[in-house]
Amino acid sequence: MKQIFTLMFMLATCWALQAQKNVILNLNHFLGAESFGVDVPGENDLGDTYKIDRLEYYVSQISITHDGGQITPVEDYWILVNATGVSSFDLGSFDLTDVETISFYIGIEEDLNHADPTLWSAQHPLGPKSPSMHWGWAGGYRFIALEGNGGPNFDNNFELHCLGDDNYFQINIDVVPETVDDEINLYVNADYNEGL
Repeated sequence: MKQIFTLMFMLATCWALQAQKNVILNLNHFLGAESFGVDVPGENDLGDTYKIDRLEYYVSQISITHDGGQITPVEDYWILVNATGVSSFDLGSFDLTDVETISFYIGIEEDLNHADPTLWSAQHPLGPKSPSMHWGWAGGYRFIALEGNGGPNFDNNFELHCLGDDNYFQINIDVVPETVDDEINLYVNADYNEGL
């Protein structure tokens, strides 16, 4: 009898492990129709030209809607996106089959926003960075850091830093997942020309 229970437990464990899918978030960076790159010129809705040399922002409180509306949060996971750096993020393994939507916030949730960044290692997204992504305990983290040059000769410096708990906002994106074996890739296109 004990052997039957052991066998049933092993089979159930193997089945549960096979149901796990590794989810990868892939961010594709654009300036309008062009792929984003440092010093790639863009044009805003007023016809002003600009070039971006720094674009970093935080993604937090990620959740995945799947299999008919079930919502699975990605616990304790923050991303510091650098639009010129790595764009694929391993969110972990989850028991799901069909992903419908990915949701996340831009910025850092209020209870962590005013924490000391030295509580984390420099490799952690919330740890100390250079250039800094933290404004100080009162202001908290820079949710978005956008810097570059504009004007006809690209000689006008600009720095836009978004911070403050009131600027913490959620984005919900319907996705068409690409599933291969036990891995699900989610592709999100970020067009930075839209906000400038």
